[in-house]
Amino acid sequence: MSVRRKRTLEDEDYSQPGPSQRNKKVPFKATSAQRTASDGDSDYEPQDYSQSQTVLSQETLNEIINNAVIQILAHNNTLRPFKRSDILHNTKAKGRVANQVMEEVKKKLSDIYGVTLLEVEHQKYILVNPMNKKLEKYIHEQKSPKRDLLGLLLTIIFVNNMQVHEDKLRECLQKVKVDLQDNHPYFGDVNKQIQEFERQMYIVKDYVSSAKGQEKTQPFYVWGIRAKHEISMNSILEVLAKIYDTTLENLPPSLKSIAARYTEPEPMEDFA
Repeated sequence: MSVRRKRTLEDEDYSQPGPSQRNKKVPFKATSAQRTASDGDSDYEPQDYSQSQTVLSQETLNEIINNAVIQILAHNNTLRPFKRSDILHNTKAKGRVANQVMEEVKKKLSDIYGVTLLEVEHQKYILVNPMNKKLEKYIHEQKSPKRDLLGLLLTIIFVNNMQVHEDKLRECLQKVKVDLQDNHPYFGDVNKQIQEFERQMYIVKDYVSSAKGQEKTQPFYVWGIRAKHEISMNSILEVLAKIYDTTLENLPPSLKSIAARYTEPEPMEDFA
């Protein structure tokens, strides 16, 4: 008659991981409902969770977040919008996990670098520097033809009540000997650079019908979302005061009225 003895810790073979140890990973911010379901005796099954969210280790998540920050800073060299898929390319972050990763990335960019990650379209972003509020910095510091042209364009749009038709823009530029059709000795290809400012979301080109019922449209320019977040209206007034050789107090009330209406950037649409 054989006697069955109880297995002790010494009898266990830990050379191979058991079912509870094999491929153990930590879910990223599991919800309270998920934690309750997994801890209690319920019908909850792990594969249901994996279908809606990718289960990743904390080490993997940290690596994804750090790499995403690096990718975003690299993309920002062009100042053009970038897609979330470009940032999370070849990672295991999907669905709600990817959303939470982007929130962590956004916080890290703000806390460490002082910049803001804005979602301008569904899963499409730009990186803006809200601390860089001085238009004068664009014009006088770090002399650059592109920055000088940007300051000139934004100022022209501003003094035209934040919307200038293309013909009017061309007329204003010609007054300072800048032709949209020719290369400028300092600014270079002005028309090409304006198109680049559009891609960077500093300015926006839109169209309005020239007459009711007609297909022809008249193009006009307004400030883009990047300019609204990076450049303050007061800095525009300061530049204009220098141009007119006067003080802020002596500027025309109409200009102050424009600045007052656009002091704060427009709230971003929720694309979630």
